[in-house]
Amino acid sequence: MNDDVPDWLRVRDLNCRKQPEVLMSLLNDTSPSKFDILTVQELPYHIATRASFQHKDWHLILPSNAHLRRRDQLIRSAIYVNKSIPSDTYSQIYLKSLDVAGLRFI
Repeated sequence: MNDDVPDWLRVRDLNCRKQPEVLMSLLNDTSPSKFDILTVQELPYHIATRASFQHKDWHLILPSNAHLRRRDQLIRSAIYVNKSIPSDTYSQIYLKSLDVAGLRFI
């Protein structure tokens, strides 16, 4: 494993195929006791504007410039961090892309 990635990190990855029900199933059915990070691709179209994509157990990290996108531009990836992980142990990596969300553990 890469020296920059904590060896305890448990990651689950899923392509949502732009379907909101797939993302909601992932968030609601994935046990926070089993995973630390959820990486998601092909998100539903309105992820940046809908509160329903927030979750009580997971902190949503969108690509760093998602707020600058045009209405016709899609956000293609996101990271959900288990809320049991202290927020001062990681930071977002700022990338100029709607296709990539980045996270660094401090």
